[in-house]
Amino acid sequence: MRTTSNVAAFVMMTNRCSMNCSYCFEGTVFRKNPKDMSLETANKTSDFLLNAAKRTPDCDKVSYTYFGGEPLLNWNTVRDNISYNKKLEEDSNIKFGMSILTNAYKLPDDTEEFFRVVRDNNIDVQVSLDGCKESHDACRGHFDEIVENIKMIVKNTGRLAAVRMTVTPENCGYIYESFKTMIELSNKVATTLIVEGDWTAEAIEKLREGCRKTINLYNNKYSKRSVVFSIVRSINRGCVTLCSAGDSFVGISADGDVYPCHRFITYDNPEEWKMGSVFDGPVAKKDLSYCLEKCESCDCTVCTPCPSAFLSVKEQGPPEGYCNACKAIEEVCRPISERIFLKNQMDAQNNVLKNLSELNVRMAQCMIKKES
Repeated sequence: MRTTSNVAAFVMMTNRCSMNCSYCFEGTVFRKNPKDMSLETANKTSDFLLNAAKRTPDCDKVSYTYFGGEPLLNWNTVRDNISYNKKLEEDSNIKFGMSILTNAYKLPDDTEEFFRVVRDNNIDVQVSLDGCKESHDACRGHFDEIVENIKMIVKNTGRLAAVRMTVTPENCGYIYESFKTMIELSNKVATTLIVEGDWTAEAIEKLREGCRKTINLYNNKYSKRSVVFSIVRSINRGCVTLCSAGDSFVGISADGDVYPCHRFITYDNPEEWKMGSVFDGPVAKKDLSYCLEKCESCDCTVCTPCPSAFLSVKEQGPPEGYCNACKAIEEVCRPISERIFLKNQMDAQNNVLKNLSELNVRMAQCMIKKES
C-alpha cells in the first residue's frame, strides 16, 4: 500500500555530525563536505514543499523533518525556519507537521530557548537510541549523556520524545533489554531493521528469540497502556506501507538539491539521482516502483521497504537475508499482536456499551422525576 495525501521531506540541515556511528550510510561522504544549510535555502525549501502540497489533490499537510548529520548543530537556522513555517501556515490552509530527528548527544547551547521552541510549536522530537547501554554504545556511544538529554526534553517540553532503535546483526541479541530501556523513556518505541546487515541464520535466530521475549513483555505489561510499539502497530495495520520516495517524499540536501530521499544524497553518483533544486520550482517525480515489486505481493508487514537501501547493496529489491529477518519477527510477534488488537477492540466495544447503559439509566431517572 502506498497512498498519501501529504507531502513529506527529510531536510538536510547540516552534513556535520557530533557522532560517528559504525553503520552510518552518511559518514565518509559528509565528513568530506561539512556544509550547513543556510536560512535562505531552508526557507526556499519550505516554499518549494508548500507549493508541492498546493498542487497535490486533497493535501493539507507538509511533513517537514529536520535531519542531518545532526540538525541541532545548525540550531539557529532550524529555529528561524520553524518561525518561517508557522507564518506560511497562517497564509494558507496547509499545515506544517515539523519534527526533529536527533542523536540528542549535544543540545543547543541555549537549552531554554530550544525547549520553548519545541514546546510552543508542537515540534515532535525523535531520538536515535539503539536500546540499552551495551547495545547503543557498541554502535553509537555516549549513552548516558543521551538518556539524560531525553529526560530533559521530556521534563522541559511536556512532550514525550519518540525513541528509535536501529537493529543490526551485531546488536539484535540485545533487543529485549533494549525494549525495556526504551519503554522507560518514551511511550513511542520504534525498531528499524538495517537492510545492509549480514543477516545470517545465527543472527536471525538471536533476533527471533529476542523478539519472542519482547512481545511477551509488551503483552503482559504494556499493551493496556497508551504505548505505541512499531512492530505491533505494523502487524495490526494489516499491510506493508511502501516507501513513497521520489513521489510524495523527497530528500533535500544542504544546498537545496532535491533527491528521491535523503539517502541518495550520499551515493557515490548523487548527480544521477538529482531531481532538481528548490530554487528551480517543480521537479519531475522519480519512479522507484521497480524496487518494490517483490514487496507489493509480500504478506510480511513489519519490514520497511527502502529502495535506496536496496540499491545501495546492488539489489533491485530486498536482499534475502533482510527478508528472512523480517519474516522471523513477523512469525514470532503476529499471534500475540493479533490477540492484543482483538482484545483492545472488545474492550472499546464494552466501554461503548457501558456508556450507553449508563446514559439509558440517567435518561430513565430523568423521565421518572419528570412524571412525578
